[in-house]
Amino acid sequence: MLIGQITAISPKISLQHHTGIQSDGESLQKDFINHTLTNFFLDALVVLTLSFSFSLFVNRNNTVLKRLKYNYWCLLNMLYPQHAFW
Repeated sequence: MLIGQITAISPKISLQHHTGIQSDGESLQKDFINHTLTNFFLDALVVLTLSFSFSLFVNRNNTVLKRLKYNYWCLLNMLYPQHAFW
């Protein structure tokens, strides 16, 4: 389907070829992706998601390290009960 548009600046008629709903959907997707406010919120969402996952990773690492440190301390205390460390 060809749609003619007459612009106010020039007397030329521009013709655009629309194949149907899919091209309109594609243009809406491009508008959505190229919109600066949308890009800002998507960037903020990505940063928040990454920082949250990184904080969970650090928390788990600290917990695991504390547990391992305590386990090794218990093993050393059992192996060397009268050692100078204690």
